[in-house]
Amino acid sequence: MDRDQRIEEIFHAALERATEERDAFLAGACGTDQDLMAEVSSLLAAHDQPDDFIDAPAVELAKELLAEPELGAPELGAMDGRPFGHYRILSPLGAGGMGVVYLAEDAHLSRKVALKLLPPHFTQFPDRLRRFIREAKSVSALNHPNIITIHEIGEVEGVHYIATEFIDGETLRQKICGAEMKLREAIDLATQVAAALASAHAAGIVHRDIKPENIMARRDGYAKVLDFGLAKLTDPAQGAVLSSKTLKAGGTTTPGVVMGTITYMSPEQARGLEVDARSDIFSLGVVLYEMITGAPPFVGVTTADVIAAILTYEPPRLSHSAPGSLAELGRIVSKALRKDRLRRYQDINNLLMDLKELRQELEFETELEIPLQRDVTAAASGRQKGAVTGQSRTVATGEVSVARANLSFEHLMGEIKRYKLWVGLSLAGMAVAVAVIGLGWYYRLGAGRPGLPSAAFKSIPLTSLHGSETEPAFSPDGSRIAFVWNGENEDNYDIYVQIINTGPPLRLTNNPAPDIAPSWSPDGGHIAFARVAGEERTIFLIPAMGGPERKLLSITAATESWKAARLSWSQDGKLLAFPGKDSPQDATNIFLLSIETLEKRRLLPTPAGYVDMVPAFSPDGKILAFIRRYGTSNREIYLVPAAGGEPARLTHDNRTIDSLAWAPDGRALFFTSDREGGNSLWRISVSGGAPEQLYLGRDDVYEVAVSQQSHRLAYLQSMTDTNIWRWENPGLSGRAKAPVKLIASTRQETNPQYSPDGNKIVFTSDRSGHPEIWVCESDGSNPIRLTSFNGPSAGSPRWSPDGRQIAFDCTAAGTRDIYVVSVEGGPSRRLTTEPSEDVRPSWSRDGRWIYFGSNRGGGWQVWKTPVGSGEAVQITRGGGHEAFESPDGKFVYYSLRPAILGIWRVPVGGGEEVRLVDQGAQSNWVVLDQGIYFLTSRTNARSNVEFFNFATGRVTQIGEIEKQLNTAGPSLSVSPDGRWFLFSRLDQGGSDIMLVENFR
Repeated sequence: MDRDQRIEEIFHAALERATEERDAFLAGACGTDQDLMAEVSSLLAAHDQPDDFIDAPAVELAKELLAEPELGAPELGAMDGRPFGHYRILSPLGAGGMGVVYLAEDAHLSRKVALKLLPPHFTQFPDRLRRFIREAKSVSALNHPNIITIHEIGEVEGVHYIATEFIDGETLRQKICGAEMKLREAIDLATQVAAALASAHAAGIVHRDIKPENIMARRDGYAKVLDFGLAKLTDPAQGAVLSSKTLKAGGTTTPGVVMGTITYMSPEQARGLEVDARSDIFSLGVVLYEMITGAPPFVGVTTADVIAAILTYEPPRLSHSAPGSLAELGRIVSKALRKDRLRRYQDINNLLMDLKELRQELEFETELEIPLQRDVTAAASGRQKGAVTGQSRTVATGEVSVARANLSFEHLMGEIKRYKLWVGLSLAGMAVAVAVIGLGWYYRLGAGRPGLPSAAFKSIPLTSLHGSETEPAFSPDGSRIAFVWNGENEDNYDIYVQIINTGPPLRLTNNPAPDIAPSWSPDGGHIAFARVAGEERTIFLIPAMGGPERKLLSITAATESWKAARLSWSQDGKLLAFPGKDSPQDATNIFLLSIETLEKRRLLPTPAGYVDMVPAFSPDGKILAFIRRYGTSNREIYLVPAAGGEPARLTHDNRTIDSLAWAPDGRALFFTSDREGGNSLWRISVSGGAPEQLYLGRDDVYEVAVSQQSHRLAYLQSMTDTNIWRWENPGLSGRAKAPVKLIASTRQETNPQYSPDGNKIVFTSDRSGHPEIWVCESDGSNPIRLTSFNGPSAGSPRWSPDGRQIAFDCTAAGTRDIYVVSVEGGPSRRLTTEPSEDVRPSWSRDGRWIYFGSNRGGGWQVWKTPVGSGEAVQITRGGGHEAFESPDGKFVYYSLRPAILGIWRVPVGGGEEVRLVDQGAQSNWVVLDQGIYFLTSRTNARSNVEFFNFATGRVTQIGEIEKQLNTAGPSLSVSPDGRWFLFSRLDQGGSDIMLVENFR
């Protein structure tokens, strides 16, 4: 255990004891280590003082936040144009007691960031700084599209800083005080904030200061929740409803200390009581109320008046004279604002679901786009004191009437006429009312519009073949689908065509190389596809009903999965868009190929380190949509004119996106993504705004295709059940025994690794909905989740030599980085922060270093980074991807990237790189004292276990494993005594193409 962990452990143990018992406890726990005693005593003293940033009373904290920069802090504007580490200061954004904020440019990634420089009074106390950094790191792992991204926390020449994404927009406060908001906009913003809080609560983080100033609205409609500075960690395993006294990693809050901003506090927060996730729900209710009415529900002349109103008065009701959805809005707000938290929404997800359903109802009613007028006639409760400047309050009624938002019958009739909504203008009187009501229910029940609950879309299997069917593509008339299938024997991918609702599929190709990415010509007569052979990809044409192939072009294969190599045909049939390279060293670009001349041209340059892929022509052929990827899972949608020009970014999710399809009218794009857990279908307007989820009733939706004429949608539904098996080493037992399923679920269990003493197993599982790190006993019992990233993928776990920590890689920052987490749980600590892919960690024998593969600087090499602080060191020069130190600590054994077989050796300090084994590896090998165990694949369904003996230098076969193994990540482990093998096996897999009729 490192010193910081020891300090934190003693600190929290001391907090659990009475004050008079702490001195005796510290004397026993710290022994003769006086420095340790002093550090813990300092933390305890700071904890008992209310002037800490984390525990400061709200009034004092507000003074600090609004104060002028203190002497010695950077002056606003004083650093314009200056370099600051790898940032360049551009201009000041603001200043306060918490520091100066600048707009800066990250020289590594050429992106704008908001750079907050913390003042000396904040950083001069180590305990304060340590707590802030710990909580900031926890928040940085949230990686949600509606939560501000923390890029980096660091120090330059003694000045501590925080780098976050730069948000081009305005605060919600500015929007409320500015131009009129529309009802649908208010609901949409509240929905996005609720989604952000759902992600934070799932990770055990309560914001505790939700207010308009902490919500930014970008110009494209995205909401971003800022400033988790008051946030505290809870225990997500116990649910969102927790008291702060159950916290393990975040410390506790002194009872009686009020935190947050008064106007938006929950009753329990205003009393200084323990708060939980329901406090955020109340605060969001206050914000939503203010967006609707233009005034907060609790007002007063003094702070005491406001607190009294929060604790004792019921807020003015939203008017019940409104029809349908507006009455429902009043119910939602009222439930969120209940003073008794047992009667409030108990989970933010319930509030989120109600807001989403309300938003869907408003798609019919707010086609009217009714503005929320700020000259409201609002009524405070007759007992509530004070007034709000600029607001007219009627004391008697106890209701708030939103001007024009009540949708009176006359107003609704006028708006229906103006927008020509489905109602004949010749109808009058009651007939019109009946028609309006009928149409309202028609649309609420889901007839013919996307974005509905899952019951609105009925999915049926289009293909149910043995193996995997992928990459559906509709013919122009929507009557046929081309797709890729790996065949009855699951041994090769070829192109097939299925006539919908008719007979078996027609096989078009028979080449032994994989054929992928079918794309129909606009006249439906031909299909373009790509053939992958090693590093080369060749584009062919073939008649849609079968016939001879015509070669169009050979290109260098991209380094990403060949399944990302989609093709797209322009509407006039003259151009074919495809991703590729001119040479292996180039970035993957989007090219346009002339079908007539076979000339190709690059559509636009791809920034260094990025991959452009999955092109899709718009229905009119004027726009090309594509996915730009950075790292493993950071993918965004861009639009670019087909004639060339600057691309426009459409999404800002930092999540996986695997397919694109245009709506027939060209106004929206459909895509599949893991934005909110699982993989689901989304729609986004090409004019921007927040994506909308379309419910198909599943969370395993991939590779969407939309027919341009027949109102059909197709998608891929995958079925993968991967479990961890244990197998007794036949080389020791003398006979082969059948393996036993050890760790199993209906999801994916992968990456098993024995602990150094053989008593525990760490593994990766997505049984909680996302790939997280888990640990269990050696017999598979008592599984416990160690990480809670709730979206970003965590994997490749490895034990420290003392068995107390786990290193792993994770995509929480967009690219994969190396993290460390205690086997006791708690926040994960990020070790690598370079804008590169850092993967497959392993520990040095002395536990001081972690080896990993990285593509920083270009190609993949083996690096090592200190577990404490310090710079990473490059180990290999000729390539490297995964590494393990030799038992004597003198050498590093390593493999190259997965496509290259073999195991190499290099001295720990660098030097001659020697190939030891010319087979196996591919992330499935283990170094023990006597030698190296590794897998070699015979077929898709069988693997050999081989052993390289250090003493003899010979390779011998140990045994054969039947069934297909999951070799995408580290899938082989051997117990320290060499008796047991663990491996991850694909027990059930495949995919079918699903069809949705009447998709509109």
